[in-house]
Amino acid sequence: MDYEVPMRKGESKTPSFSDKDGGVFVKGLSRFIISDDLQVTPLTTAASFSLFSKLGIMDWSGIENNIFYLRVDEALNLLICSLVSKKPLIETLPKHKAATELNAGNFNQGKPVEHQMEEEKNIQDGKVTIKPMVSKSKKKVCYAEAKKDFMNLLFSCLTIPLGHFVKQKCSSSLNGCIDHLYKSVQDLDEQCLKTNYHKELLVSPKLASGIGYQNDLLGIEEAHPPNYYGGDIGIFAYITSDKSLIPSYESKMITELKVVDPKSHYKDGENGEGFITGQAIFTATDGLIIRPISPILGLSILNELKVPFSDNEEQTMLVGKKEVSFTNLLNSF
Repeated sequence: MDYEVPMRKGESKTPSFSDKDGGVFVKGLSRFIISDDLQVTPLTTAASFSLFSKLGIMDWSGIENNIFYLRVDEALNLLICSLVSKKPLIETLPKHKAATELNAGNFNQGKPVEHQMEEEKNIQDGKVTIKPMVSKSKKKVCYAEAKKDFMNLLFSCLTIPLGHFVKQKCSSSLNGCIDHLYKSVQDLDEQCLKTNYHKELLVSPKLASGIGYQNDLLGIEEAHPPNYYGGDIGIFAYITSDKSLIPSYESKMITELKVVDPKSHYKDGENGEGFITGQAIFTATDGLIIRPISPILGLSILNELKVPFSDNEEQTMLVGKKEVSFTNLLNSF
C-alpha cells in the first residue's frame, strides 16, 4: 500500500541559515566584482579602480551602468563559454551577440595516434579493452569498438563535478577561464562564504551519492548518503536523517534504513555496475559520438575520413589510469 512518509523537521548536522543569508554558498548581503575572465573579488572602491585601470579606462564619461537578467539558457551558455573562452561574460550577456562556436568541427575524428600500442602479457586489474580501427597508411584512429565496460567509463565522465576537473588542472593553464573562478573561491573567506564547509563543496567536490562507477579509473571519492531512520509510530510513518531527533521512548520502534543504489538493475540487483545493460557492443568516434555497432556506421565513418576499407586494420589496446587522465579528458572540451 502506498502512503506518504511525513518528515519531522529539525536542526540538521550541517550548518543551517535563514532566508536572509542569501543563496547556497555566499552570504546574502555580500557583493562582488566579476571580471570578464571570471575573477571574483569582494566589492570595494579600490578593487573597482584597479579593474578600471587594468582595462585602460581613464574617461569616466564612457562608463555605463546596465542591468542584465540571466536566463537559464544564458547561464548554460556561460558555463560552456567558460570552458573554451577567455571572455565568457561578454559572449553571454544579451547585449552582445558574439558566441563561441562549439560545433562538431572542433572535434574531428582521425587524429594521429600519439603512442604505440603496447602488448601486455597479462591484463592488469582495472583496465578495459577496446578495439580501435586504424588507418595503416595514415596511422590514424578512425573509430573504436568497445563493450559496456568502456562505455560505462565514458558515460561516467558526465557525472564528474566540474570543480574536480579544475582542481586537478589548476596548476596549468586551461583553454577557458573557469580556473579563475575556482581560484577566486579559494581566495574567499568566511566573510563572504557561509562556512568552510560550503567552501569545500566548491573547491573539493565529490561525486553525488549513488552515481559512482565501480570500475572508475579516475579515483574520485563518492559522497556517502545520509543515514535514514524510520518506522511506524501509531498510525504515522516516521523517517528522519537525524537520529538525535528521535525521542528515547520511540527509539525501539525506529530502525536504520538502507539506501538503495539508484543504478541497481531491477532484475539482477547488481550495484555499481554502471549505466549500460546487457552485452552490447558500441562504436565510438574520436569526437565521442557513440552509437550501437553497425557495419553501415563504420563504412560511413571510413568514407567521411576518405580511408579505403582495405586500409583499415583492427587493433586491440588496454585503457587504464594512464590513458584516462584528467589532462586527456579536459582536451575534450
